[in-house]
Amino acid sequence: MLPFLEVEHLPSASTFYSAVVQPLGLRYFSTEDGHFPSVTFGNTSRRIPIFQIRQVVPSRDRPLRISRIILSAPSEAAADDAYEFALRSTNPDPGDYRSPRHPSDSGAASARRIDTSGGGTRVLITDFVGNMLEIVYQPPPDYPAHYSGSTFSIRLPRPHASSPAVRAILP
Repeated sequence: MLPFLEVEHLPSASTFYSAVVQPLGLRYFSTEDGHFPSVTFGNTSRRIPIFQIRQVVPSRDRPLRISRIILSAPSEAAADDAYEFALRSTNPDPGDYRSPRHPSDSGAASARRIDTSGGGTRVLITDFVGNMLEIVYQPPPDYPAHYSGSTFSIRLPRPHASSPAVRAILP
């Protein structure tokens, strides 16, 4: 089963996620209709699907399940570009994209960039329903400077405390 994020409006979410994951080398992969229409993003050159966004109509009996996905950036520049795209996507004023709406605003998306103690970068992006996408670049000390691979880790919603997280690594 492919990891997924639930959203209320698939067209808006597709545009948002397409912009944000593009610097990481992830692209629109496929669309599925059905009970839960979805869009899959992945590494198109390797034909590897990475995650989906699924449209769900929330109700009192079936609210949206809010999730978090962690993706690895191939470079600090890719993480910075994803952050910039997220800022542009989260602010309603296109002339002032460096001042995103506050995450406590109803229905607002947000983006933050954090430098890590190990010389890396973390970008925390929250979408319009509260799902979190974390993009991490950590320069590996044992990898050569020309290394251009990527890794990613996906954490699924946990129905029980004992449920495992899903992780994968791409060379």
